[in-house]
Amino acid sequence: MNGFGRDQLRRLLDEQIGLLEHDAIRSCANRQGLRERSGSLLEEAFLDLAARLAPTLSVEIGAHEASFSERLKAKLPDLHALAFEANPFVYRRYAGRLGQHPNAIDYRHAAICGEDGTVQLHIPATRNGIPISPDNAISSIFRRTSAGFKYDPVVVPAFALDTVLKSFALGRSVAWIDAEGAQSEILAGGRGYFGRVAAVYIEVERKQAWRDQKLDSEVAENLVGFSLAPIMRDSLAKIQYNEVYIRPDDAIVDAAVPTVLRYVDELRMLIGASAAS
Repeated sequence: MNGFGRDQLRRLLDEQIGLLEHDAIRSCANRQGLRERSGSLLEEAFLDLAARLAPTLSVEIGAHEASFSERLKAKLPDLHALAFEANPFVYRRYAGRLGQHPNAIDYRHAAICGEDGTVQLHIPATRNGIPISPDNAISSIFRRTSAGFKYDPVVVPAFALDTVLKSFALGRSVAWIDAEGAQSEILAGGRGYFGRVAAVYIEVERKQAWRDQKLDSEVAENLVGFSLAPIMRDSLAKIQYNEVYIRPDDAIVDAAVPTVLRYVDELRMLIGASAAS
């Protein structure tokens, strides 16, 4: 195959960025209206791409209820779906259900970080005096930059991803990362894995939402350093969005093009419907 598919994906990414900068989306509040719908479209697009790639292993980091793992395993029953959740309250809530036959998820209580050991997880307890359930989706190894949060910190087991995956035959793999500011730590501990992974979905921030986190440009540099290329993104929030990267091998590019074409068409329809209303 020549470079046509790669060039097509680059053009389609430029078109996505233009569509996502449309006033109808830019004017939406965080995680509301068209922003949230662009996020849902991207999730479906990545699931479609992941199923096309037919991986033998999927890795979900910051899994919460492991919905990505469950949805992908429903499409690929022979998949080994590995999901990590650092918050012990969340883990206890979902571990029983996720381990049930026949679509069991390999659901593990651990923070994926730059090295093995333990790490302090900051679980928000209140915001501006209002209680937050401990099984929340916003716990992190970092504290929020926003004022008003109080925390109940806990110490949790931590592993580098490469350590966890030593015993796995990686084959073809895909990853989903929703790590509340810890993206760079995850990448640092998974250099071997991310040097081979076929596709990655990752949440990033333009501005710091968590203290000491790395921002989207640095995360992008790290991913490109693993020879991964961006192909899709959404506009989930004003400072936060999700991106999809692939390894630009011929077979992966061929699988990605139809998914990206469909995603761009859906973005066009989303904005067109908004303009007509």
